[in-house]
Amino acid sequence: MAIAQPPTPETQETKVVGQRVLRAEGRGLVSGRVKYIGDMYLPGMLHVKAKLAPYPNARITRIDSSKAEAYPGVVVVVTHKDVPSNRHGLRVPDQPVLVDEYARHLGEPVAAVAAVDEVTAADAVELIEVDYEPLEPVVDAFVAMQPDAPQIHEGGNTARVDENHPTRVIRLGDVERAFPEADLIVESTYSTGVREHAAMETHASVAEVDATGKVTVHTCSQAPHLHQMFVAGILKLPLHKVRMAGGRVGGGFGKGNDLCLDHITALLALKTQRPVKWVLTREEEMLSTSKDQAYPKLHFKSAVKKDGTIIGRQVEAVQDTGAYNIFGSGGIDKISVYCRGPYNIPNYSFDGWVVYTNKPPSGSMRGFNVADAHVAYEGHTEEIAAALGLDPLELRWKNLARTGDTTSTHGTFRDATIRECVAAAAKAFGWALDEGSGRATKPTLEQPASPSKKRGVGICAGFQGTGETCGSDPGMAEIAILGDGNVICRVGVTEIGAGENTVLAQIAAEELGVPLDSIMMSLGDTETTPFDAGTFGSRVTYINGKAVRQAAQEVTQILLELAAGQLEVSVDDLGMADGVISSASVPDKRMTIAEVAGMAQWTMGRPIIGRGGYLVEAKPFNPDTGEATPTEQYIFACGMVEVEVDTRTGQVDVLRSVLVHDVGKAVNPLFCEGQMDGGVAFGVAMALMEDFYPDYPNIVPVPRGFHEYKVMTALDMPREHTNVILEIPSSTGPFGAKALGEYTANLHAPAIINAIHDATGVWVRHVPATPEKLLKLLKEHEGARSQEPGGRSE
Repeated sequence: MAIAQPPTPETQETKVVGQRVLRAEGRGLVSGRVKYIGDMYLPGMLHVKAKLAPYPNARITRIDSSKAEAYPGVVVVVTHKDVPSNRHGLRVPDQPVLVDEYARHLGEPVAAVAAVDEVTAADAVELIEVDYEPLEPVVDAFVAMQPDAPQIHEGGNTARVDENHPTRVIRLGDVERAFPEADLIVESTYSTGVREHAAMETHASVAEVDATGKVTVHTCSQAPHLHQMFVAGILKLPLHKVRMAGGRVGGGFGKGNDLCLDHITALLALKTQRPVKWVLTREEEMLSTSKDQAYPKLHFKSAVKKDGTIIGRQVEAVQDTGAYNIFGSGGIDKISVYCRGPYNIPNYSFDGWVVYTNKPPSGSMRGFNVADAHVAYEGHTEEIAAALGLDPLELRWKNLARTGDTTSTHGTFRDATIRECVAAAAKAFGWALDEGSGRATKPTLEQPASPSKKRGVGICAGFQGTGETCGSDPGMAEIAILGDGNVICRVGVTEIGAGENTVLAQIAAEELGVPLDSIMMSLGDTETTPFDAGTFGSRVTYINGKAVRQAAQEVTQILLELAAGQLEVSVDDLGMADGVISSASVPDKRMTIAEVAGMAQWTMGRPIIGRGGYLVEAKPFNPDTGEATPTEQYIFACGMVEVEVDTRTGQVDVLRSVLVHDVGKAVNPLFCEGQMDGGVAFGVAMALMEDFYPDYPNIVPVPRGFHEYKVMTALDMPREHTNVILEIPSSTGPFGAKALGEYTANLHAPAIINAIHDATGVWVRHVPATPEKLLKLLKEHEGARSQEPGGRSE
């Protein structure tokens, strides 16, 4: 909605970057012409169904597939015995492709059938005989941590965060010395539940084998190059014999980071030498695939001075990673960094455990662990403000970090713009703030006429890093000039709905000085695009944008050198703009890019190809101190909301909200607004409704569709919402751009939880605050008030 910073020289010079360009494939998307994996049909294609384990924990004593194999229309049945290498995993190879001895979660695939159609495959699955010895499931992480708990994996139920350590530890300063020096110590424990990705596209995969034995998997993976490595390892094939053909995902939110179907379809295609297709039903998707990571324990203890200065914070976290450690270790790494908040707290300690349970494995999801951290640290911050009798904004302002302050992992904040974000949010929301003194006053709310309805306001100040936490995170790009002067840009990421295709094209067009419609993007195909880690972690604009810009600069240099030779001028005398290369000293000496490209192709036989690669500055954790460089670029944001709580029904309505993000440079402001709107939807759903196991620790029955699992609709969005885009250029990003994507989902859940407290006095320490849960809390709160001296129960 607003650009709060004056234009800088960097932003003034751009012509394509910064424009509100529609998505290149937009018409195709809204017309239905864009095809997804589920739309694919190949000659002779077989269809796949899987036998899913009916128990959350069981030992398999016999698998007999003979009846299924003999069923008319069935071509092949595979079990674990058919998998060349039956274990895989990002950090720890603890997950089987198909269950061998132990089924560790409900819905885990035991066998797979390829048949002439889906009905035949489904019928054949029922004929596969499996003998199970049901075992006691361990679904509560705290039970799993007990010494006498049933062991889900050899070696115990606590997963290792790295090769040698069961705990992620951070030690900054001296927390134990901070507590005796404090005027106030505040403790609180928060927890978060399990969420389903709920993307419109379920997992889908089509695999085929060519005459050379190369298997091609048409995939909705968010990380096709990474998954190529996994599939090749499972099938014991060299990389060049496995092609992952991706590029478009029908809604990812993190689910496409998991290897779910592609390894099995590739196996079946090799077995049958025919194309095979597998598309999960919504019920299968909910039953068998990975979920959001849950934190049954986020315990905070903070040391505070009377004036509100937070001098120490101690955090203990328990993550429930489910049956396998897909992203569990990576998740605890992320949350360890962010539980300190965007605050300058000199003494900070973190201890985190990743615990196996008999639930579907926890994967990555938008806001991947950072959203959980925000709920806990901002709820805890609100409790500190209440204990001190300070305005919540005033307390935050006093402690907000500045550029140069120390990070939780012993580093230094670069481009810390959290104060600008908070100030902009306060201005847009109407929360009075004197930036000089830090004094703040909540907005005066008009309370409803109904005595059962209460209104309140809440805030969340936040930050998140860009890309993989503490890990290698390469991004690469290749740009080629075709013979007619048009451009093809090849990048290994996928398009998951955020406009990656268009944003990268804008960066290429800006750097090359050519029209946007002359750029054609090729994404996510391991055979035609350079290696890339994947589309996750809000990394594409920042990391791949830098790689694209570098590739474009190399192409520009080649074009100038070729033109200089033809025009008989020095390279330094030439400039390139609007598709034309011209001499500064002799303006009549000029050539179009098309002329140079045609000359290079037909008279010189020289390709005009530029390559770019970027690897972020990152350093892994010191296992004893937590010293690390988790990311090269932190991004900052602030959200504020006003809610109305009906104390009779427990219903919470978000009346208005403000979301502020510093994006550095809005490559495409239209896309920024779309991401922010979508992030608000995620945050509201996390705060108020999404709960995969509402009767936890009972995990049965499992939701089997959207009739049983509540997700956001347009009617649940805030009645009034304002996006505020700040452009404070990054010192390292392409054209000053910073990340945005997934981080927009982190702010609204804690802001809503804090607003509920402001309205009712109730502390919601476990999200979501469903009506049933909130009514119980309201009743307990009223009961406690009635026991206080002078209290009464109405």
